[in-house]
Amino acid sequence: MKRQVLFIFSFLFSLNLWAQAMPYQNPNLSSEERAKDLIARLTLKEKAALMCDVSDAIPRLGIKKFNWWSEALHGLANNDDVTVFPEPIGMAASFNDALVYRIFDAVSDETRAKYNESQQMGLENRRFLSLSVWTPNVNIFRDPRWGRGQETYGEDPYLMSRMGVSVVKGLQGPDDAKYRKLLACAKHYAVHSGPEWRRHEINLNDVDPRDLWETYLPAFKELVQQADVRQVMCAYQRLDDEPCCGNTRLLQRILRDEWGYKYLVVYKDLYLVYGSLLDWCYCSLGIFAFTNELYQTQQDMDGDGKITDEERMKWNDLVLMGQGFSDWSPFKHPLYGDIEIGGWRKMSSRVTPSFQLEELCHRNNSFVLFNADNLPLLSIEDVKVKKLGGSLYQVNVRVYNSKIMPTISFQALSKKIHRLDLIKVEGKGVEVVSVGEVKDEHRHQVELLKHIKNRIWLKGINGFQKKDFEWIIKGKGKIAIIYDSLKGGYCQKEVILK
Repeated sequence: MKRQVLFIFSFLFSLNLWAQAMPYQNPNLSSEERAKDLIARLTLKEKAALMCDVSDAIPRLGIKKFNWWSEALHGLANNDDVTVFPEPIGMAASFNDALVYRIFDAVSDETRAKYNESQQMGLENRRFLSLSVWTPNVNIFRDPRWGRGQETYGEDPYLMSRMGVSVVKGLQGPDDAKYRKLLACAKHYAVHSGPEWRRHEINLNDVDPRDLWETYLPAFKELVQQADVRQVMCAYQRLDDEPCCGNTRLLQRILRDEWGYKYLVVYKDLYLVYGSLLDWCYCSLGIFAFTNELYQTQQDMDGDGKITDEERMKWNDLVLMGQGFSDWSPFKHPLYGDIEIGGWRKMSSRVTPSFQLEELCHRNNSFVLFNADNLPLLSIEDVKVKKLGGSLYQVNVRVYNSKIMPTISFQALSKKIHRLDLIKVEGKGVEVVSVGEVKDEHRHQVELLKHIKNRIWLKGINGFQKKDFEWIIKGKGKIAIIYDSLKGGYCQKEVILK
C-alpha cells in the first residue's frame, strides 16, 4: 500500500514538474522564446489546424480555440451595446488623425470589455467576438462603383497612411505594453479597389510602377514600419498573373525582406490636431483642411464672473462625468520617494471625454462636409463671339467661381507648391493671336497676357470672383474653351466660329 501511494505521489509530482518546466508556459521568457518552444511541440497536423480561420483547441498543450475573424471598421461589428462611429470615409473627412486614434482606442476598450464579459459567462471564443480584428482597410478609393469604398479613408495615400497608423495604434495599444489590446490587420494587400463582384477573378497587369509605389503601397508600408501592425491580409485578385495571396514579390521581397514585416499574413478565403496636421496641410501642401472640437470651458456656475475650484469640480462631475480630474493617490517615485499624483488632467478642457467621442466624430464629419461644399466650383459663362473680318474672331469668355474658396491658396502660390491654373483654346486649325484679361468692361481696358501654344497660366480665381478674358482667334470651326485647375476642377464650353 505504501509503495502504491508513494508511486502515485511520485507520478503526480513528476507531472507537476513537467508542467512547470515547459518553457512556453513561463511568463518570464520572451514571447519569441515561448512561441519557438511551443511550435517545436506541435505535430504537423496540429500546425495545419492552427492555420485556419477558426483555430481548434489543442488541449494537450493548453491551446484554446481561437477565431481570427472579427471586424471593427467603425466600432466592434455585429455586437449589441457597442458604440457605432461614422464609417471610415466619414472619419477621413475630419482630417483628424488624433481623433481617429482616440476613437479606435475606445473601440479596443469596448472590444476587450465585451470579450472579457463573454469569457466570464463561460462562452467560447467566436467569430466577431475575438481579439483579432481585420481592420483597417487601407485600399485606395478611386471609383465609387467599387462597393466597399466607405470602409476606406479615401483616395489620398498620405491621408490613408496617417489615418491607418492611428487606427492600428488605437486598436493594438501602447508600443511598450507587454500585451497587445487587439491584433489589427492591414487589408487588402495590394492594388485592391474593386469592382467587388469580380474580386476573385480580376488579373491586374501593367500597373504603372510609380502608381504602385506612390499610391497603392505607402499606407501598407507605414502600417508595417510605423504602427507595427500584427496582421496583413492579402488581396483577393491576381497581380501580374500571380495571385496576391501567393505573390512572391508582394509577400516576400517587398513585405518581409524590404519592409521587415515578421508577423501574420491573413489569407482570406482560405497637440496634433490643434494646429500641426491642419497647418502642415496648408503650409506644406497648400490644402484647405478643417476640423472641429468640443471645447470644454470651466463654467461660471453661479454667474458671478468668477470660477472657483468648487465650481470647476462641479463642472467636472456634471459635464465631464468625472473624466477631467483624477483623485489623488499615493505613488512611489524612483527619485522623490513617497508622493501623491492626481489633479486636473492635462488639456482636460480640450481633450474630449470618451463618452463624447461619437458626437465629436459626427460633428467633424458634418463640419468638414459643410466646408467641403464651399470648395471652388467653376463654370464658363457668357461666351460671346464677334467676327472681325476674314478668319479673325473676337471671343469673350467669363469664368466664374461660385464658391467662397479660391482655386489656388495663397500658400500654394507663394511657395509654388503645385502648378498654376490653365485656360486654353482647342480646335482644329485655330490659332490664338492674342489674349488678355478684361479689367474694365465699360472702358474696354484689357491687360495683355502671355500665351504659349493657345494656353495661358493663371494664378487662380478667388472665391465668388468672375474673370473675363478676350481672345483674338484665327481660324474657323468648332473650338473648346477649357479651364483646368488642379484644386478648383475642370470646365469647358464649345462654340463655333463661322
